[in-house]
Amino acid sequence: MNAYFVFAALIAFILGIVHSYMGEKYLVSPILRSEHLISALSGSVGLKKVALRVCWHFATIAMWGTATTLVFLSSLPLSHTSLVVARIISLTFAAYTVLVFLTPGLRLIHLRRHLAWAAFLAIAVLSWLGTLR
Repeated sequence: MNAYFVFAALIAFILGIVHSYMGEKYLVSPILRSEHLISALSGSVGLKKVALRVCWHFATIAMWGTATTLVFLSSLPLSHTSLVVARIISLTFAAYTVLVFLTPGLRLIHLRRHLAWAAFLAIAVLSWLGTLR
């Protein structure tokens, strides 16, 4: 069993839970309660509310899909295919990390309070390390 993949999967699974809960509590629900914010965009208010909530939770499902993939890979002998899949996961999460730091207007205070970047980086590093066995 590849422990690096298992730890990366655990982080991705927990990140999905935290993302879903915290986002719903502090971002999605407050936006949906504000008719002013929702009605400022053109189109159906109801459809915009559904779209916002669904799009937010897509990220949670993606985290859980990544976690499941890594757990599956952890139980296989490292082959060319599993190495490529794990490195794609690693590079994807490295890109998420870079994106956070390149986001205009983001300040260091935000990075200390919103630690998703650290989880992204951990998943990227652990996924890559798992391919070096």
